[in-house]
Amino acid sequence: MSYETEKRGCIRSVLIACIVFFASSHAASAQRTMKGQLHIGAQASLSADPRVPIGGELSFGSYLLDSHISGWINVTPDYISLPTGHQLGYIPINVGADYMYRVAATRARSVNLYVGGGVFLGWELYDPFRRVPSYIDTGFGKGNFIYGVAPALESEFFITRTVALTLEARMPVSISSKTEILKLHLKAGLRVNI
Repeated sequence: MSYETEKRGCIRSVLIACIVFFASSHAASAQRTMKGQLHIGAQASLSADPRVPIGGELSFGSYLLDSHISGWINVTPDYISLPTGHQLGYIPINVGADYMYRVAATRARSVNLYVGGGVFLGWELYDPFRRVPSYIDTGFGKGNFIYGVAPALESEFFITRTVALTLEARMPVSISSKTEILKLHLKAGLRVNI
């Protein structure tokens, strides 16, 4: 082999390696969840107990290369039983932020599975509809500042190019709550890429 032939072979190999590297390191723009793609969402919070009212959540965020981030506000009504036998209703109103990492997806990202979670802070309103008789001292007052962390598992099923059905299981740990420190929330909703 001549020096020129070896030089051409070496240059060709370097060019092919560069093309393969750069082609594989960029996000595919034909996929549903591109880096920088913004999204808005709305979810209903469901409980296994039919006496618990449905809650809700609104979110806004952005997809990253293998994940997404979002900020949200939610309301998740619930109740606890008092020693008197009465049910004390309470409504946590929270704002928070999440980071969700994609652990599995179809090739076109029409189905995605995420794990992650976030942080939140908010206010718990106690007996907002005054259902506990006034002569009973609940010991809770009118409200309480809460904060905590919320690990989550989320799935995303695109039903059109830009609209996805979302299902989520979230386990908020409300560090300063007077009601329940740990509670499972199941959510279902829609996310729209904009």
